[in-house]
Amino acid sequence: MGTYMSGHITIGGTLSRRRRLTLAAAAAAEGVSSDWGAEALTRRECLALLNQAHVDQEPVEFYDEQASYGHFEDLETVCRELGLTYAVHSEAEAEYDASYTWWRPGMDRPVACYAANNGTVLLDAEAVTQALAAEQPLDALRALLARELPPDVPPLTLVTA
Repeated sequence: MGTYMSGHITIGGTLSRRRRLTLAAAAAAEGVSSDWGAEALTRRECLALLNQAHVDQEPVEFYDEQASYGHFEDLETVCRELGLTYAVHSEAEAEYDASYTWWRPGMDRPVACYAANNGTVLLDAEAVTQALAAEQPLDALRALLARELPPDVPPLTLVTA
């Protein structure tokens, strides 16, 4: 039996109106809600949130206080298959640290790092020290940040295709 932790996923990118049904079904199957403490959403309610995110020109956000290890494995897989950028923040629970995981089109696999419970990404102090000690410290620090910090999740844009 797994450990259940609070998780929050933000999804964005370009999606065909037809394929949004796949995303809505995957979100509903995960048992996500529209906010902390809210009831699980139906497929129709997930679809309405996707449509509203498009209208508002924002990414869509889903929550689950009982996500397996704070992740949305099937939903994350569907996002990768659909070419959608996503970011997952999982809060700490018992012996598990908080984490931040993200993926965007073009990546081989998701990237994960430690985070604070408020979602702030934590950088390894030794890596920062090494970057600052490099011959070109600003270049080294920029490279470290580009590699370690998650991208902004773009708005969800629905297109006819």
